[in-house]
Amino acid sequence: MFMKNTWRLALLGIDKEGKFYRELHNAGVKNIAPFECAGDLGHETRAQTYTVAKWANWARKRALRRHIHYRLVLGVVGRDLTSYRSTKELVTAMRDAMIAHDQILRAGIIHRDISVGNILIIDNGRGILIDFDLCKLFEDTKKQARASERSGTWQFMSAQLQMSEVPLHPERADDLESFLHVLTWIALLYVRHTLGASELTNTLSRVFDYTNSVGNITAGGTQKRLFLKGHAISDCGFAEGPLLSLLEALTETCAARYDKLKRPAGLEARNSEKVKEWKSFEERRRRLDSSKWAITTFNVALNDPYWPMSDKPNENPLLTRIEQHAKVHTSHTQVQSTFFSQSQAPAPQNASEDRMDVDSPQSPRKTAPLPRRAQQVMPGPVPTFNGETMQDWGAASDTVSSGKRSRAVFEPPPSPSNKCARTVQHTKPQTNPR
Repeated sequence: MFMKNTWRLALLGIDKEGKFYRELHNAGVKNIAPFECAGDLGHETRAQTYTVAKWANWARKRALRRHIHYRLVLGVVGRDLTSYRSTKELVTAMRDAMIAHDQILRAGIIHRDISVGNILIIDNGRGILIDFDLCKLFEDTKKQARASERSGTWQFMSAQLQMSEVPLHPERADDLESFLHVLTWIALLYVRHTLGASELTNTLSRVFDYTNSVGNITAGGTQKRLFLKGHAISDCGFAEGPLLSLLEALTETCAARYDKLKRPAGLEARNSEKVKEWKSFEERRRRLDSSKWAITTFNVALNDPYWPMSDKPNENPLLTRIEQHAKVHTSHTQVQSTFFSQSQAPAPQNASEDRMDVDSPQSPRKTAPLPRRAQQVMPGPVPTFNGETMQDWGAASDTVSSGKRSRAVFEPPPSPSNKCARTVQHTKPQTNPR
């Protein structure tokens, strides 16, 4: 059993994660965690009611917002995606999560936060997609050209979303591109290649972590776009094999989103090579209009007979100094995850008269249409090392959160043998004293 203990944002139109789980299970979506129950505990924040003094205008650029204590219980405990036993298992888990993502879209919901922390590997080596607290009805995103805030994990957002100076609603193509960024990020950190420590550090910082803030506007993604357009993954020194072939195929298709090729006209229209090149380009651009091509590409790669049998995550010297592996939250909230074995799993702690409501499959009630919901930026994991190596990482060692520099802290996932009754607490890091 897995219990998620969090403080959810309490705004009109924002739905609870538990309801999304129930809706998706009712729709028959595969490769998601079994939903047990969820509900508010009757506790809420009050700090936002005391920030009315004039000094609050300069003390905080972003107003505090009301949060409610919320718990969610799932019927499975998975391994972190970076704890794969082989790269084939890694790709299998990501393929399964992509199937879930496609079925979620068919149910009219877009996930909006495809990241390394939201795909888990379960005991049979298959993958599940989790964390639906940023989900939104796909129909609602079409009604508004702009989003109120960016949503997702910064490192794995599409270059298009990052480069826009105004928040945009993620589309299917953005989430599919995020799958590529997750696989690329893991490959660079955990799979053997020929990049040295300095070059790897620079690549991770530029492609995944870089942000440019001017006033209240935060943007980035330029280097990520160039990484795709230049097919730079081919120059990282990965061994020839199915994993590299998969990365190159996904990169070629995602790069077409940022290329421009005019349709041949006039004399060029008579050039068969020019016409053929343009048709190939248009085909790549249309591939991300559905998930079929991406899932098929993963399946073709998995059918390759030349996968290594036991290429576990590489003991990268950079990774040995990582302290924790956690997501950085800009909402100043706390998320606590508790793992239990099936036999030891207690019932969710009751909040007695303070408990406001409980969502569970055993609680029959009419299902109303899912309301609109908005959510905030949720930057993802940023590598941070001990003091002696911090300077080497520069911008990669810090992340900009709500106008402040804060240090990201990482913790390796618990081993399968020690996951029962294990509590891992993810909190917003303390402000960097430098």
